[in-house]
Amino acid sequence: MAINKDLPPTPDLTRDPGTPVANRKVAGVGATSSAMTDPVGAAGDDSIAHAMVGVRTASAAALDPLVEDAHWRETFNREPYYETGRSYDDYRPAYEMGWSSRVERDDDFEVLEPGLERQWSGQRGNSTLEWHQAHPAVRAAWERIDRIYYADDGVNTSDVVRVLNDLLVTTHDTESGLRSCVTAVESSSPLKKILEERAQQCGTAALELSKLIRRYHAKPAERGTAKGAMHCGWVLVKGAVGAISEQAILDGCERGEDMAVARYRRALEERLPSDVRQVIERQARRSQNGHDQIKKLRDQSQARERS
Repeated sequence: MAINKDLPPTPDLTRDPGTPVANRKVAGVGATSSAMTDPVGAAGDDSIAHAMVGVRTASAAALDPLVEDAHWRETFNREPYYETGRSYDDYRPAYEMGWSSRVERDDDFEVLEPGLERQWSGQRGNSTLEWHQAHPAVRAAWERIDRIYYADDGVNTSDVVRVLNDLLVTTHDTESGLRSCVTAVESSSPLKKILEERAQQCGTAALELSKLIRRYHAKPAERGTAKGAMHCGWVLVKGAVGAISEQAILDGCERGEDMAVARYRRALEERLPSDVRQVIERQARRSQNGHDQIKKLRDQSQARERS
């Protein structure tokens, strides 16, 4: 995240209560103790990714604002309170208010609700929602954080093992797919080293997941297979080195990394112990970074072919 690549640098979390929620990248995370009297009024102008470190100092919950934003962006228009024709930009300040207030205040939603209503007009930014329209979205985001990040009690061990093993299989398949692609890349190509490093990251992640699974007195899933890797979107390359273009290899890698990112996101939807969640979040960020790197290389390759 030398800088440790797994985590972003610690942000400047200077409080700026005059900035509307919608005009900040992430609001209400990483709050200082002096901000706790204001359920949603604490944040700086740091990016979502930078705020992930600050939130861990403000709360025992391993909240990842990137995950929350991605979740609601994908699902907001399927919620029962969604009004046809409205964009995510209308609802995002409400979701942010909900997840931020749960992190900053350890009170029931009903206790916070009057204050949140008073603050909505100043925190909604460009959202056109009135409080009665925003309220269900605020509550939904608050309840999601409460359910997933604060409810270690009652976590089903078998469910935790299932999630970890599903990720382990995905990680094995990703590593297998990457190594197959490595064999098809010419030795002189810079891509070979990039794919090798990414495969090593997957191997490290698999060891970490296996260790967690054994801690629950369960058996880690078997290594991925060629069939499994193909199912995960990987194009396995066989035959002579150089028999397939780098563009085709990058296309296959990007599809496989897409699947891995999606499975990490689904895993983070589950109720998990906070320590397990932190491991999965860290691996999810690494998977996303790997995906973005491959996608960038693929796009550059496509541009070269067109020119």
